[in-house]
Amino acid sequence: MDQLIKDKAQKVIEEYLSENFEKENVFFDGSLDKEKAYVCHHRKRFFSLLNYLSPKIKKGVRVLDVGVSPFSFILKRIFPNVSLTVVDLTEDFNERCKKYGINFIRHDLGKFPFPFSKNYFDLIIFGEILEHLLADHGLILKELEGILKRGGRIILQTPN
Repeated sequence: MDQLIKDKAQKVIEEYLSENFEKENVFFDGSLDKEKAYVCHHRKRFFSLLNYLSPKIKKGVRVLDVGVSPFSFILKRIFPNVSLTVVDLTEDFNERCKKYGINFIRHDLGKFPFPFSKNYFDLIIFGEILEHLLADHGLILKELEGILKRGGRIILQTPN
């Protein structure tokens, strides 16, 4: 990872951990402490993903983050010029996304088709979500492939 990006990522994560979000906009049943513990616990994974992403994210790149997470907000802060869209099952983080300039779409990934144009995204981040979905994983991945631009990438992560 470029040292400048690494330094910026470290600073952004530290700032994120020092913030006090409104209770209704916090992950993990409104526990700010649990959200911060999650970020600390997954910091290494975030850095690994950022290392992969940093050369691919340029101004104007369209990124879809499937499932809102603290990483969504960290990513937007590190790359403020990226067009970041998140898709989530609930409206819980719609307002928080608006505050940070993240496009929010509410959609159940078990419902087809997805509400995006074909060949729209340059990059799709699908981190730690697949294992929570009851719908056919093959159909979900096929649908994601359809909204990905030719030459684009889908990054799929599971917790283990």
